Amino acid sequence: MRVTTLLPILFITLAGALPAAATGTLDCVADDATAAVDVHGIVPYGNGAPLLQVEAEIVAELPGVGTDLATTRFAAEHQVQYWLDDVSLNVLFYKERAGDGPFGSTTLVIKTTRGQDDEEGTYRGAYDIEGYEVPADGGEAVVVYARGMIECFAG
Repeated sequence: MRVTTLLPILFITLAGALPAAATGTLDCVADDATAAVDVHGIVPYGNGAPLLQVEAEIVAELPGVGTDLATTRFAAEHQVQYWLDDVSLNVLFYKERAGDGPFGSTTLVIKTTRGQDDEEGTYRGAYDIEGYEVPADGGEAVVVYARGMIECFAG
C-alpha cells in the first residue's frame, strides 16, 4: 500500500482515539419562604472546564436592600467559581449593582453533597444569599442574608 493511502486511514484512526468532550445539564432549584433560586447550565466533564451557558435567578426576602439586589439574574460572567465531583457540587455567583447608584452587590453560594442513598447526579444542600448595600447617604452598609435548602442535578 502506498504511503499517501495510509495517511488518511491513520489520521481517522487516531482522531477516533481522542477523548470525547462530554457534557451534561445542571439544574438547581429551591423555593421556600425565604427565597426562590433557579440555576441552569451545562456541565462539561473535563478537568478545569468552566460551566457553560450558566444562568441563575433569585427572588429573595432581603429587607434593607434594594429590590434590584433581592431580585437578581446572574449570567455566565457572574459565576465566579464552581466545584463538581462525585461527592459535592458547589457554585458561587457574585454580581454588583449596575449604574450610578450607591454600591450594592448580591452573592449566591450553593453548597451541596451527594449522599450514599441519592441517585447519581443528585446533590442536596444549602444556598446562602447575601445582599450588601451602601446607603445613598454614605451611612453604614447594610448586609442581609437569606438561607435555605436546595436540590441540584448534574448529569
